[in-house]
Amino acid sequence: MSAFLYRVPGQAGGARPGAHGGRTLGTGDDFAGHRRLFERPDPRRLDVRASLVSVPREWRVRTYRQRGAVTLQVLLDVSASMRLGSPLTKLALAGEFVQALAESAFALGDAVGLAGFDTAWREELFVAPRAGRGVAEALRDSLARAATAPLVTADVSGIAAGAERLAGRAALVFLVSDFLYPLHGLARALEPFGGAGSGTRVVPIVVRDAAELALPNGIGWVPMRDVETGRTRSIWLRRRSRERWHESIERHRAALAEVFAADGVRPFVLQDHLDGEAMTRWFLENAP
Repeated sequence: MSAFLYRVPGQAGGARPGAHGGRTLGTGDDFAGHRRLFERPDPRRLDVRASLVSVPREWRVRTYRQRGAVTLQVLLDVSASMRLGSPLTKLALAGEFVQALAESAFALGDAVGLAGFDTAWREELFVAPRAGRGVAEALRDSLARAATAPLVTADVSGIAAGAERLAGRAALVFLVSDFLYPLHGLARALEPFGGAGSGTRVVPIVVRDAAELALPNGIGWVPMRDVETGRTRSIWLRRRSRERWHESIERHRAALAEVFAADGVRPFVLQDHLDGEAMTRWFLENAP
């Protein structure tokens, strides 16, 4: 398991203790300013110097913000193309990420939930956010159901349905998908999350398999299968075909990067295995 460290936007709300900077005044170590003794009757934190220079002259106490816990949510693509990949399917690789996130959240006292989508919200896969050791088992059960569910294509309408259900409920939403579908409308689908400054941050995780975008060697007729629909058709492969293929891939990647660049975020690419150190660096480089 490759646990990693993550950062959340802004300050944690609520009174549940955790590891993130919070807004609630309490027994923390983040100095929040001075208050009148009668407003915060805690003589242990009496600040004599601040009291002597206060105008009007009155007893002042130091106040601190307590550190709090947050809620994390995974919005996972469970469509047909996520069942492909070798030696691990992309869905299995995404499952490794989900389990690592559960371990990381447990270490920090945060709650984690899971939701699935293809062309729509998958109610049977939903795991409500919770904290504690038992959440990892609940997530494993949901992932096992996803791996045996009927094969369905995906599109941005599934993301839109998930965004409507999850908006305002989590500090971090991990959108885990291979994004192998038309991206028109993706920015609009994500609008319920609110963008920068909303208190919710979308973390795009692009799951890739090295072989799925590679073309066979040589020239001639080659059978090609659409990873989403499963349909097979033959194309005449020549040098210009390869150039157009690679141009199409680069346009798709650029379009995906552009959607998230508006919030100052670049997608994290998950391929072959989860590198916890690389995930931690991603959060440091994409700090809100």
